[in-house]
Amino acid sequence: MLVITSYQKQVLQEAMLKQFKRSMVDFLRNRHFDYFKDFDPEAMHNYVSAGVEQAKRYGLTKRGEVRAFFGFLVSYGTEFGINEESSWAANILNRDNLTSSEKIQFLDQADLKQQRENIK
Repeated sequence: MLVITSYQKQVLQEAMLKQFKRSMVDFLRNRHFDYFKDFDPEAMHNYVSAGVEQAKRYGLTKRGEVRAFFGFLVSYGTEFGINEESSWAANILNRDNLTSSEKIQFLDQADLKQQRENIK
């Protein structure tokens, strides 16, 4: 019988997180080239690491949800959900009675509403 130790699990989780962060760097550079064109590799790594940790605090840990969260970070800045401009998001992100998928759905809906109001 194969036994995986807690240390081995930790090493595997760290490797998977590192790979995920690398893929997020590539994704963000390709998707938002103009936004990140002046970021050197260290700044990009720091941006992604901070964003992943921020998403995790809100319970967003699945790949698609974290990608969506980065879309909001690019649009609203790294203080998304904290600053006054995006205070509407804090009401969604800090709700414990929503699943992570629901949080992203509600953020998308609220973001569209915000955009419509800004057009008026």
